Amino acid sequence: MKALLTPIFLLILICSPVTLSADVTSWKPLSEVFDSNDKVQINYGLGRCAGLFLALAKSLESRPNMGILADATTSNGAKLMFAFSSTNLEIKGLEVTGKTVKDQINSDQKTIVGFGDAYTVKMNQNYMESGNHFSEDPFMLNEIQLCTSLAGLLK
Repeated sequence: MKALLTPIFLLILICSPVTLSADVTSWKPLSEVFDSNDKVQINYGLGRCAGLFLALAKSLESRPNMGILADATTSNGAKLMFAFSSTNLEIKGLEVTGKTVKDQINSDQKTIVGFGDAYTVKMNQNYMESGNHFSEDPFMLNEIQLCTSLAGLLK
């Protein structure tokens, strides 16, 4: 099942247009989201992380010589999307199987793309203001660092 995730994540990456979404700086920082013992809140954080990696992968796809980083970003996004969808099934009390996860991923795409779009808007705003997508934005740096660490814990 996990072997299908990277192609599914890439399909979402290719097919999702960028739309205006909520201002990410109005969101609770992920460090606070993950401090919760609430499974729903933690899953919300997983979804945001998957969306963040979708946004980063979109940003990297047009840059030359970023193949290894783009692959790692896509892989991390796929792992987080799998965790998000699997946890959604658990929250609903449904069995986590290859078919149910695939169906849940299809259902979750709009949510993940929405998170990714919001992060893309923020990165574009940062670039217009400072010439950097995230390196001068403490909020985005913290989000990326936390999500990267979290993705590293997932198989």
